[in-house]
Amino acid sequence: PLIIGNMRTGQNHDRRISFYNNASGKRWSVGVDSDQSKFAIHQGTAFTANNHFEIDGSGNVLLQGTMTATKGVFSSGRSNRRNRIWW
Repeated sequence: PLIIGNMRTGQNHDRRISFYNNASGKRWSVGVDSDQSKFAIHQGTAFTANNHFEIDGSGNVLLQGTMTATKGVFSSGRSNRRNRIWW
């Protein structure tokens, strides 16, 4: 396995990989936001309280902004068909 970060007890630091786009000059960080205990993606060099994308330990997903797709099905898993998008 690849382990990024200090695994010692009491060490609470973000574990992230940063990407840089030369054309746009933007940086993106992907990894674990230890302040919130979430997997996160954020435009910038560090995580914030409002990351662009987050998954918590229960599997809940937070997406800041608009989600766009061209085909497929999104479902909440509920049997009453509410909270589903079909296209």
